[in-house]
Amino acid sequence: MEKALLKSNLHDLIDKIENKNLLEEYYTEMKYILDRSKSDLWETLSDVEKDELLQSYEESESEKNLKDNDTVLKKYADWL
Repeated sequence: MEKALLKSNLHDLIDKIENKNLLEEYYTEMKYILDRSKSDLWETLSDVEKDELLQSYEESESEKNLKDNDTVLKKYADWL
C-alpha cells in the first residue's frame, strides 16, 4: 500500500472513532512511537554491542543456527 493511501486510511479510521478515551490512547501510543523513532538506538550501543549484533545477524542467515519458535518459548517460558 502506498504512503498516501496508508495516510488516508489512517485518517478515515481516526475519523470514525467517537470514544475520547480511545482517541487519547491512540494519540499517546502514536506519539510514543514517533518520539522513539527519532532516537537512533544504534548510536546508543557500544562498539562491542554493535559487533555482537552484527555477528548475530550474520549467523542468523544460516538455517543451522536458527531455532524453532516452540524451542525458544520452552527455554524462556519462566522468563516470559
